Amino acid sequence: SSFRLLVALAAARGLVLSSVDISGAFLQESLAEVVYVKFATRLWQGAPTDTIVRLCRSLYGLRQAPRCFQLGLVKFLEESGYVATVSDPCVFTKRLDDGSDQTVLAHVDDLLIMGTSAEANKTLHTTLLRKYQKVSWEEQSESFVGTQITRTSEGGYKLSMPGYCSTI
Repeated sequence: SSFRLLVALAAARGLVLSSVDISGAFLQESLAEVVYVKFATRLWQGAPTDTIVRLCRSLYGLRQAPRCFQLGLVKFLEESGYVATVSDPCVFTKRLDDGSDQTVLAHVDDLLIMGTSAEANKTLHTTLLRKYQKVSWEEQSESFVGTQITRTSEGGYKLSMPGYCSTI
């Protein structure tokens, strides 16, 4: 519902929706707890079959990987001046230097940014590059978490889910 609300606000106020995807997100956060795993011998030739290693960073497949990434992202956004909303802890707002507001919706490693211009939204992309190695940028968001976003000629937004509809 926060996603649809942000799109409706962007349409009503003539704001731009941009999106960011953080590639390899789960691999870029340090673990808070100590985790040991048994090494798969097919991954490392010559390793004894009973080799156990300690993980320093999160890894896909770990139960705590999504939570670990989310905590790191929230901490980074808050250090960058964003404040989580009370109604949805995945929605962040920030007052920019020009006096305008920027709103960010975080869904795992996908971020939807609502701001006055694509240039203003690009500042978050630049900020994220300081922490994360590979961050892809979409100036005019065309999709977000499986939902296609189309800008109409009247300045509004049309939402559709053609991939989902074709599976039904």
